[in-house]
Amino acid sequence: LVSVIVPIYMVNYTLFHYTGNCIGSVREHTPKDKYELIIVDNGSPIQPPSLNSYYANRVIKNEKNLGVTKAWNQGIRISTGGYIVLLNNDVQVFDGWLEDMKKALESCNLVMAHPMYSNSDPFARAVEAQKVRSGTLRFDPIPGGKDFSCVMFRKSLVDEIGIEGKGLFNEAFFNYCSDSDLFVRMEK
Repeated sequence: LVSVIVPIYMVNYTLFHYTGNCIGSVREHTPKDKYELIIVDNGSPIQPPSLNSYYANRVIKNEKNLGVTKAWNQGIRISTGGYIVLLNNDVQVFDGWLEDMKKALESCNLVMAHPMYSNSDPFARAVEAQKVRSGTLRFDPIPGGKDFSCVMFRKSLVDEIGIEGKGLFNEAFFNYCSDSDLFVRMEK
């Protein structure tokens, strides 16, 4: 089972719309028996009619914005899957995404997907993803080398390099640098 954790902080209706697209894409393009969806709402001022509107297996509702780092750790703590996916709420996934990431994870400790969003055309990445899967397109490396918008790792990584009693990510970081801190600990 894969635990897909989506932290959200919806401060405008554009983010509300992106979040709906993200959740819809996971539900449409992921086999239902292969994942659980965990939403961590970080005190969003814009809310759906009810928590059921998230169509998630579990929802954590924070009264205020605790930051993405704490949201990731909260989701990881309640997850039941052997694999963890951290997914930004402005990302959309496409057919084969979960299988491709699990396959890539066979030879490493953490997989980062190429960004699966597009500012110009909402379906551009879906077309690109299909071309990559068929072998007719190869992505160039991501500038800067790292994009944490969609990552997968085994839950055992938490036990291996997590911070004693705190979780995988260092909660001293609110929204930035917790991914870089993780990479430093992984290299050690």
